[in-house]
Amino acid sequence: MSAESPSPRGVPLLEARDVSASYGHVQALKPTSLHIAEGELVTILGPNGAGKTTLMRALTRLTASKGSVLFRGEDISGLSTHKLARRGIIMVQEGRGLFPQMSVRENLIIGGYLHPADTEEQMGTVFDLFPRLRERVDQLAGSLSGGEQQMLAIGRALMAKPQLLMLDEPSLGLAPRAAFEILNTLRELNRRGIGILLVEQKAPLALRLAQRVYVISLGKIVAELQTHEIKSHHDLARYYLH
Repeated sequence: MSAESPSPRGVPLLEARDVSASYGHVQALKPTSLHIAEGELVTILGPNGAGKTTLMRALTRLTASKGSVLFRGEDISGLSTHKLARRGIIMVQEGRGLFPQMSVRENLIIGGYLHPADTEEQMGTVFDLFPRLRERVDQLAGSLSGGEQQMLAIGRALMAKPQLLMLDEPSLGLAPRAAFEILNTLRELNRRGIGILLVEQKAPLALRLAQRVYVISLGKIVAELQTHEIKSHHDLARYYLH
């Protein structure tokens, strides 16, 4: 899970400048700017329908967008999702996108297509993080529990050696214990130097992980906060109603 050369001093790992997106005539994301520093864990919070998923999809070119996105100072706005993956920008989408009729091992191998020579080494790293996947390596992905499927989705993303890991609602639908385990693993990945951008509904858990928070409401980022500035849910609620 080795990282590429870090960004030059003072240059963000990822920077979005006035990124916007529309579905037909509806502007789902108004011009939005944000940044993630090298090795930082940032979370995006907001009510349902606020534009969190649209923002993530716009940053990874899964949704057509306007504006500029820079990665380590280089403009990557025109690159496809596949080329972004080659740069080390990997997204775990809501719904996980696993191949249910394939085994855990086969799903991981597919995730490692960018670095086939390192497949076994990366798989070992994934199993160290998620021992239950090692135990179920030959089990079909569709037969795993919800928590195990999310572990596999993250593990598959790690097979691509991400420099920036983006996750959309990784705790969605999970029991509290499984959600805590997943988010705790993200903390460990961040400790290892992987930048993380996280969309999460479970604000208390997300705030325990992140260094910074962006609050989005009605398709627009309305606040950028350090987590220590947020003392209660009321601090967030006033931005949700912005």
